[in-house]
Amino acid sequence: MRKLTILKTCLDFFFFFGILAFAASLIFVPMAVFSDDSMDMKVNGREIVVDNWGARALLVCWLVATALFVKAIQLLRRNVYAFIRHEIFTDDVIKNFNRIGICLLVSTFIIGVPSFVYGAIFKQRAGLELEVGSFDSGILSIALALFFMVLGEVFKIAKHLKEENELTL
Repeated sequence: MRKLTILKTCLDFFFFFGILAFAASLIFVPMAVFSDDSMDMKVNGREIVVDNWGARALLVCWLVATALFVKAIQLLRRNVYAFIRHEIFTDDVIKNFNRIGICLLVSTFIIGVPSFVYGAIFKQRAGLELEVGSFDSGILSIALALFFMVLGEVFKIAKHLKEENELTL
């Protein structure tokens, strides 16, 4: 149980700062999008000069992706709280695992595809970055999303096995 408490604390900490970052971006992104002046910003480690509609669209996509990522963290927190209450094989836990996977998958594509298009159209260079050792890697995000979806399926199977076992004398 100690590991679960540490996980809960880490997720609470991460969620708190995720909400703060999202709230700050809710202030600064509209300022950058609706400003007539050019602005230099750094988003996900990439320098972006907000001076055209592509960069503005990329910022909006980044904002949506951030919201989905924070939602995934919130759903993961709900599951950890359910585990602490010993509510492991419930429908909510199973649905939350699937939703976490969907949020992570959609947020990865919402930021990945527009970044690729932005680079191809406005920077005249198209390419994919394979960041193997980084936690900001698109491949790792997709793998984690699929892992949570598979975990939801495993929990669904375990729930059915548990129900069958309880019916057996």
